[in-house]
Amino acid sequence: MSLTLEHAGKCWPVDFYVVNVPALIIVGLPTCTTLDVVRRIDAVQSATTPSLLDEYGDVFEGLGEMPDQYHIELKESISLVVHAQCKVLLALQPHA
Repeated sequence: MSLTLEHAGKCWPVDFYVVNVPALIIVGLPTCTTLDVVRRIDAVQSATTPSLLDEYGDVFEGLGEMPDQYHIELKESISLVVHAQCKVLLALQPHA
């Protein structure tokens, strides 16, 4: 179903998919980019502070491995948690 979205005084035709399941309304990245709701920022510049690469350049070199073995101890009162990966709503999965 194609509907017209209005944002910031401009109108845009947008395709919507209607599903017969309880699901959240999702507007995709291409639509959000077209509506200028989301922007990709490739670099952040600051005139008042030194660049992170200038100040901490040594941290960003090499493979990112610790030079020696490292041992981490946890407090006994801490309970471990495993976070499951995000699931894709059934309504958003590709149709077979």
